[in-house]
Amino acid sequence: MKARLKRRCGSAFDSVLDGFGGIARIDEIGKRLEEARPSGIVTGAAIVRLLVRILSGRAYLVEVEGVDVEVVSRPVFDKETLRAFAAEVIRLAGQWPPVEPEAARRALIGLLPHFPGDPLSLGVRLCEDVQVADTGHLFIGPVEAKPSIAFVLDQIREPSALEDLKRKVLTVFGPDTPSRADTDW
Repeated sequence: MKARLKRRCGSAFDSVLDGFGGIARIDEIGKRLEEARPSGIVTGAAIVRLLVRILSGRAYLVEVEGVDVEVVSRPVFDKETLRAFAAEVIRLAGQWPPVEPEAARRALIGLLPHFPGDPLSLGVRLCEDVQVADTGHLFIGPVEAKPSIAFVLDQIREPSALEDLKRKVLTVFGPDTPSRADTDW
């Protein structure tokens, strides 16, 4: 009975974790488990912790600076590499002007060559402060109006009406971008 339960739980857990490419925030997996079962006294995150403990060797939990919850990972992605990956995501997103998406992608995939998904998407999923612009550039928002305008003007490289420029800036960097009337629009 115990072996059968372990096998069934392990199979479901493996499917969910593999759906995230082998690396996920504990709350992402927990949410999936809570959707499958009514939540109550036990949270999805608690179930994940229990499964990781029961299914030792299949995955592990790690605390990563820059990620506000534990990360669940396959053993192929070691703890120090995950920590280096998150630090690099934050470093790349904190640069201005933003690093070109392909350059950022190459830098991040170099840290996790066995990760099957897009490293930029993983970085945004893990590091909640990091966002991806409409152009694919990583950034930490909100971006002030002046640098965001300069960035968009450099990207479009053609004259644009003021309202079109404002709309493009908000599209690229999201609604948190300051656009106060006192800004030099």
